[in-house]
Amino acid sequence: MREIKISVFDEHKTDAKQTEWVDEEVSVTFPELPKIICQRMWTGGTFHQTEGTTKFLPGVKLFKRWRNKDNFKQTELMVLDVDEGASINEALVRLKEISLEALVLTTKSHQHDKHGVICDRFRILLFLERPIQNNDTFLATWFQAQKLFPYIDKSCKNSDRLWFPSRELVAHIGGKPFPVAQPQPAKIQKRQPLPTQKGDFDFRPDGRGIEPFKRTKMFILYGAPDGQFHNELVYACNNLKQQLWTEEEAINVLRTAATNAERELDDHDLKTIQDIFRNPNRKVHPPRLPVDVYEAQDAPSNSDIPSTEELRVQRQRERELRKLAKEKSIPLPFMYHARFGEYALVVGTTLIGGVSHHGKSTLVANILATIIENCPNTQVLVLLNEESSDIMYSRVACILLGKNFDDFEDERLSEEEVKEIDDVIDQRIIPQIKIMEQINSLEALAGVLTAAEGKSDLVILDYLQLINRSEKNKLKPFEVSQAIGNLVAGYSTRSSTRVLVFAQLRPDGRSDTHFAQRVQNDTHFFNHMDAAIELVRDPNTPGLTDFIIHKNRYGRWKAGTEVSAKFENGRFKRIEQRDLDQVGIQASNSFMPTDEEASQSDDVPF
Repeated sequence: MREIKISVFDEHKTDAKQTEWVDEEVSVTFPELPKIICQRMWTGGTFHQTEGTTKFLPGVKLFKRWRNKDNFKQTELMVLDVDEGASINEALVRLKEISLEALVLTTKSHQHDKHGVICDRFRILLFLERPIQNNDTFLATWFQAQKLFPYIDKSCKNSDRLWFPSRELVAHIGGKPFPVAQPQPAKIQKRQPLPTQKGDFDFRPDGRGIEPFKRTKMFILYGAPDGQFHNELVYACNNLKQQLWTEEEAINVLRTAATNAERELDDHDLKTIQDIFRNPNRKVHPPRLPVDVYEAQDAPSNSDIPSTEELRVQRQRERELRKLAKEKSIPLPFMYHARFGEYALVVGTTLIGGVSHHGKSTLVANILATIIENCPNTQVLVLLNEESSDIMYSRVACILLGKNFDDFEDERLSEEEVKEIDDVIDQRIIPQIKIMEQINSLEALAGVLTAAEGKSDLVILDYLQLINRSEKNKLKPFEVSQAIGNLVAGYSTRSSTRVLVFAQLRPDGRSDTHFAQRVQNDTHFFNHMDAAIELVRDPNTPGLTDFIIHKNRYGRWKAGTEVSAKFENGRFKRIEQRDLDQVGIQASNSFMPTDEEASQSDDVPF
């Protein structure tokens, strides 16, 4: 009587996590086979004994029959799983038509609700004409069976597939054994080489997504090492999602990495991609934008370490950027006189934070008015997400003309005064200040910064937390803020355009919590900035505002310096400077003018 070798698992094992190795390899007669597979977890293949480790016993080496493809020894059965698409009767009719010997058994979910569908669910066991002893032959034979039964589950075609106990035997169909197919040579697909110059191969879908990491590119172009396809697929999917690709775009580009001859992703692969892109609880790192300092320069080959000449070029360019930035100083209204050079935003990015209603938008208007008065050749781009452009333009005009903005808003000004404000906006403000509204997505900000490079000397973002979404991916607010930090930091290294970011702070006591921890949505945004200033309104003295320097990489205003300013007639007027930590007082005050120097200098009304 014919005996068939299969692998079985201990009865106490109730899930696949406990079946990394086979407990017993048994030879069963044909009448015993249905009884065994209805009572125990099993697999149709047998496996070699090898040494290995399990995550449940870390560091312990075990000599077991490990259930995996690399350890596959042989099988005498081809098991076809049917979840949907055909009834048991249709399968029985088909088996009789082609005269194949088979067992048909129902599964535990047969005629039960599964994902909202109630239908026949069963398995077809085909007896092979000879044992299969390698994975390629097994896969070729499975595809041969799929042509006869197109409704079988495509995700159940691996030689180490684990099967849970069936419910009952439905039928035994007599006939001939199933022929073993010969594997066809894999189609050789010429893959494109990894690009050596920017633009040789565009990994961005329609120019919208951000270029993926090198490991993902290698997987797309050259596939994965043996046994590593799933791990590389998961890494690539996470990276493409991080870089703002959509699920459809990822599927299209990942097809080239598929291992089968048809270069198609199977159902298991597609489910993996779907789980990664559609799971809202899956952590996604913020996108990493490439920093292209030299568009025409070749990418480094074989090594990430730049050459001596490259470092010289980079250093010279950075020096030129700093020099260009200093030639076009950007004044802050609460800093000191321009003659002493301590009022400017230098190269890079500055963060100004304050709690709600402490005057962030008022400060934006003051900065714009100061620029118009003192820097006639400076171009500024303002990104507003809270106030309208008309209100901001009117604020600036009122400051320049010495008028009360509240009177303008409440329509207490005469028609002549309103016309004067409109003329100032048209003739003085708009030629220098460009305002864009509702830039509230990560992709929109990236596009605006790219367009501003070389055209604007300063970009003001008011304010950070109102850019809280991605147009392509479901990113959480803190993930968007992290992405903006990466974007702004990379942008400032290749451009003379400065970026001034206003941010909302949590209303914690400043003596108890560091400024960096109070930036809403992203406690790491502070690290990306070259300078950080806190705006604090004095609750006891109307109109008194403190500006606390928490960080300054370039200027002589040291961290810990506090500047007090009085808000009068729409302007911040500096009245006092002091060192909060009482450290380096002499250094921080050494640039302050003497009374004689101050009397000799022209006073600029900041």
